[in-house]
Amino acid sequence: MLKILSILDGRKSIASIAFASGMTMSDFGELAHLDATAQAELVRKKEVQPIELVDAAIERIEALNPKLNAVVTKMVDQARETALGELPEGPFTGVPFLLKDILGMCQGVPMTMGSALLQGFVPDHDSELVARLRRAGLIFIGKTNVPEFGILPTTESQLFGPCRNPWDTARSTGGSSGGAAAAVASGMVPMAHANDGGGSIRIPASCCGLFGLKPTRARNPLGPDFGEGWGGLVAEHAVTRSVRDSAALLDATAGPDIGDPYWAPPMARPFSKEVGVELAYLGRAPDIGPYEYGDKNYWIPGRQLDKASRPIPPHGATGVKLDADLMWLPGREVRENRVFTGTDPNALELRSVQDNNIFVMREPPIACATVYWRVDTVIAGGQVLPGDIWHFTTDNKTSKR
Repeated sequence: MLKILSILDGRKSIASIAFASGMTMSDFGELAHLDATAQAELVRKKEVQPIELVDAAIERIEALNPKLNAVVTKMVDQARETALGELPEGPFTGVPFLLKDILGMCQGVPMTMGSALLQGFVPDHDSELVARLRRAGLIFIGKTNVPEFGILPTTESQLFGPCRNPWDTARSTGGSSGGAAAAVASGMVPMAHANDGGGSIRIPASCCGLFGLKPTRARNPLGPDFGEGWGGLVAEHAVTRSVRDSAALLDATAGPDIGDPYWAPPMARPFSKEVGVELAYLGRAPDIGPYEYGDKNYWIPGRQLDKASRPIPPHGATGVKLDADLMWLPGREVRENRVFTGTDPNALELRSVQDNNIFVMREPPIACATVYWRVDTVIAGGQVLPGDIWHFTTDNKTSKR
């Protein structure tokens, strides 16, 4: 039996998503549950052939797309021809993949960017990112739905019509990579091309229960047709079911291209090596400061220590200072308060004081399943009155304790 991956952190499995058609992903067998890394491993071990993965993905698209409208251009014949031919040896050899109909320039395949204005436009070359995706061994089986020119956080263009969320077809997929997110969340493919200027990877990932990373600008190329987009805001990548897929894909595609106006600094080690790394415990480090700001001073408490109790590195201290700078507004004071977590009751947080209230200014530690914040009140004279302890969980539920 193939190993079925736990994709959605226990909230609800892909196999239990009920569609208006009455079908569930369990109707398509175990392949629909596997992430791209697992599917590629089956190909490497010769337990399945690429054509089997492609045909299974096409079957799922044919069954589910009439209800979801996630795929707007099908590449069935090209995909089967590619799967039966000689494939490059890459991290995802033989895995079916969908391109977004924005910036996903694929030679000989129409690209409309969701607009009737571009109907009939057929690129005569691959973009550099698409070429790198090919070299990673991915097999393109179609292109996904987008809003017109990708300018909206929903996916419902006049040209293609609305894309529907596989968790609930009455709800939005978000945008602009809504078609990609719906396709991956429904199990059509394990991951799909996406790009992000103002949230177009992150919003659909959130709406559809996926992992969506917007990489550092220029981490992936936009060439040869573009050097940058929206002054550097546009970033290319994907939506995936697993963190490891996103990391391995970024390893395969990242790096500068000839003619890029700038590029992101190289990483010290592959992104895939960062997956599963145990996070350091939070602890006390030496205080930094004081710093002058106008006619006031402020200080920044030391933050993260690793298990060996080594102090935070200089770039970490710089990050703390930048946090405080961003929080600093007229009438606010940056100060230290205790945060109570399930793993480290002595962890520290930065909080901001404004209008006699203390506000938590950053998210809870990723490693903690639950977090407890004591929200105090500051009254005249600086006296602090202990407030309620609020209980936060990773599924964003909040309650007083």
